[in-house]
Amino acid sequence: MEKFLNMKPYNVTKALKRALKKNALPDFRFHDLRHYAASILHAIGIPDQYIMNYGGWKTDYVMKSVYRNTIDEETQKMQY
Repeated sequence: MEKFLNMKPYNVTKALKRALKKNALPDFRFHDLRHYAASILHAIGIPDQYIMNYGGWKTDYVMKSVYRNTIDEETQKMQY
């Protein structure tokens, strides 16, 4: 069977950087997508237990203290 995608972390990062550059998008880390996903899921009302399962957190401490606060901060900025 032919390999279609080499999923080693370095190759995934390299592919993301090429895609961002090719499409004139701002540079960001692949891990930033995790922040974004958790924040958006929270903003649209997905229960924490599902976000935790999706993000792979065993407790809600990290999710609530790091990831979920991102969307709350952006919401406050937009209100002014």
